[in-house]
Amino acid sequence: MERATKLVTFFSMVLAVGATSWLASAGWPAVWPLTLAVFVATASIAWFTDERAAAVALLFAFVFPALIILTHGRFSAEYGVVWMAAILAAIGPRTVRSGWAVPLRWKPPLILWALTVALSWPIVVLREFDFVAITLTEPRLASSVAGSFPHEAAIGVLNVATTLGIGILWFDWLFLAFAADLAGFRRWVVGALAASWLVAVVVVGYQIIGDLQFLTTGIFGTMGRATSTMGDANAFGMVAAICGAVVVAWLLSGDRPRYGWPLIGAVLLSWIGVWASGSRTAFAADVIVLASLLWGARSGSQHAPEVWKAGLAAVVGVIVVLVVLGAAMRLPVVGPVERLRASLPSPDAGSVSEFLKEMWNRNNYGAIATIMIRQHPLVGVGAGGFAILVPDYSGSVGSPFVLPRDNAQNWYRHQLAEFGVLGSLGWILWTVSFGWFVLVSVTASSERPSFAVLKGAIVALALVSLVGMPTQNTAVALTFWTIVFWVGSLGGVRDPSDLRPATMGKHRWLGIVAVLCLFLAGTAYAARHDLRVARRAARADWRYNYGFYEPEQTAEGRAFRWAQKQAVIALPVEAPWMRLTVSVNHSDLARNPVDVRVWVADGLVIDTTLGTSTPAIRYVRMPESEQRVVVETWVSRVMRPRDYGAADPRDLGLIVQWEFVDSPP
Repeated sequence: MERATKLVTFFSMVLAVGATSWLASAGWPAVWPLTLAVFVATASIAWFTDERAAAVALLFAFVFPALIILTHGRFSAEYGVVWMAAILAAIGPRTVRSGWAVPLRWKPPLILWALTVALSWPIVVLREFDFVAITLTEPRLASSVAGSFPHEAAIGVLNVATTLGIGILWFDWLFLAFAADLAGFRRWVVGALAASWLVAVVVVGYQIIGDLQFLTTGIFGTMGRATSTMGDANAFGMVAAICGAVVVAWLLSGDRPRYGWPLIGAVLLSWIGVWASGSRTAFAADVIVLASLLWGARSGSQHAPEVWKAGLAAVVGVIVVLVVLGAAMRLPVVGPVERLRASLPSPDAGSVSEFLKEMWNRNNYGAIATIMIRQHPLVGVGAGGFAILVPDYSGSVGSPFVLPRDNAQNWYRHQLAEFGVLGSLGWILWTVSFGWFVLVSVTASSERPSFAVLKGAIVALALVSLVGMPTQNTAVALTFWTIVFWVGSLGGVRDPSDLRPATMGKHRWLGIVAVLCLFLAGTAYAARHDLRVARRAARADWRYNYGFYEPEQTAEGRAFRWAQKQAVIALPVEAPWMRLTVSVNHSDLARNPVDVRVWVADGLVIDTTLGTSTPAIRYVRMPESEQRVVVETWVSRVMRPRDYGAADPRDLGLIVQWEFVDSPP
């Protein structure tokens, strides 16, 4: 059972990576073949030595966006699928040959979490295509204004799923490969991450003193925020802080720990990167990491004095650097202190109250997440669904304009909004279990400086996730899981009782299966009903249609549209009633009648068989609570004029006319 669920998760991620690259190729045709080539090449290396394959992939962790910018001219989030393919290929050979290797204490919630993601994303992706082949093969036929085109929404869903799923698989692979070899882990994994981090902070140094616009994308350049090699100032700021902690822990660990200038240099580089990014959450994270370093240096280990001295020197150096960069030098970047000062309230009760309210609502994104949780408490709006549905909810929170797509500004609230209570059981149970392990259960290694720094990084990520989503970036997410593995190893989960092959037992598996069945059934039901794209369009009042051709006119001047075999449209309601007329004009109707079904506002209003060209007419009462109404048609067969030599490529199924009237005759 364990190996089966592991294979399901792995191949689900392979499928998700392939689907992402295929959809992304609409904007950059090279993505699909490049992803395939990288996957095959990395898997070939990993078949013989997966540690080295993973190290090669990690060398590009924080610099891959810069490579795309330099070679292609721009970077979009979906292009990161090429790097994801490399990570997945590197861990593939060892992953498919074994069951789950994570410690037994964390195995049930992690398996539940992994399967929740792996099995639900296909439902959410198909939901955005309305489970119809025409929108999958020709996605832009499903047009909209506020809503995404289907392939754009699907890419967002896939990016969320791969970031979560590959992260869990990476964590499990680390136990497979390095549970008994921390020296190898530091050499291949931490060393590669440190090298990629060093390149990123060196590049940001050039952006500070040279050209801020070099590799900087989006609005960050105009804001005075450096993006380094990552194309995103927030993601880079968190990498500078958290991976800086990894580098410091690396210098403090091993048989020959390094103090003095190497340690001071790593801390200073981390702070320079955070300052240049202007990220307030990264600034808070680095403060926690630096405090953890000093706290760990107070231990009674033989190297404590050296670490303490180096840590104090690093603190002094950070202060000097911040003062020099922030005040003494005129540089094009704005530090996080200036941005933090601008966002803090004035010292009065009203201002503080408004500040706390805004920290919860976060430009209405938090308020939208709260509404989503209230409306969809059990299964949520689907992986990646929050960003897709944000425009729909803009009016619900009183926004005078359509809010751009973003996250819930709180990782925990975001997960609840997307997965609901049932879909969140896995990550909630794992978070509680791991949090207890780090903060309460671990005592033997808690005074080791390297462990203290890593523990500080975990605490920092957990706290800043209350006001942001740093791990929505895949590179940051993999760094997080790497730190979690390292903390777990230093904290004692490598003892034989935790690493022996152990089955979870029948009752745990029954619980996992029961929760999954309820969650997947609820997700599928919501996808066909309340969260169906057409229903969302009707509620939010934006255009949506597929399967209908452009309007034409009859000889009498009345407008009509040809519909394909299946068609859907969200029409603005103009009167209390609709006069709906449908007909067909196939030449062989007498001997081969056509079955016709039409739904209005999810209600079946026409279900008949047409054997002549005489139209079927119905008067339908319009819903009072919505500004648009959904009309859906289906016919049993279509006529193709091209089969009769006509230069018409259409599939003609049903002639549809609608007219809004005050009352039926």
